[in-house]
Amino acid sequence: MAAVARKPSIGKSCSLRDGLLNVRGGLLKLHKTLILAEQVTYERIHGRIASSSQLLQLVLNDPWFTWLHPLSQLVVRIDALLDNDELSSVDVEHVLIEVRTLLRPTEEGMTFPQFRGHLVKLLPSSLHTRLGSDSQGLSGGAADYRTP
Repeated sequence: MAAVARKPSIGKSCSLRDGLLNVRGGLLKLHKTLILAEQVTYERIHGRIASSSQLLQLVLNDPWFTWLHPLSQLVVRIDALLDNDELSSVDVEHVLIEVRTLLRPTEEGMTFPQFRGHLVKLLPSSLHTRLGSDSQGLSGGAADYRTP
């Protein structure tokens, strides 16, 4: 009888894990794309980045890349959830709320204005509406500390 009660929970956990893995994969693709786009701009101003390890150090420590940290931290939180044997729907819902909060504006305004402002600058204008607003609304109030 106990084995029958556990099967739905195992199936549900696998489904949650698969969904979370899909979200993680999408965030990693976005993260990589944004880093590469920023690398191009950074190299135009500061010169060539010599190696991937130098790029990693810049992403971690240089103010130019600081705006990407909320996305990096979100992927780390997802990895920590995936490391748990027990994955609850509440945990998954919380992380999905974080993803939505980071990538979409709210009625109250930008929760992560610096992240959103930089994201909009790098995305083609055709994607602005898919993120839930026009480019003016997405980037409102974001300071660009990177201009030389």
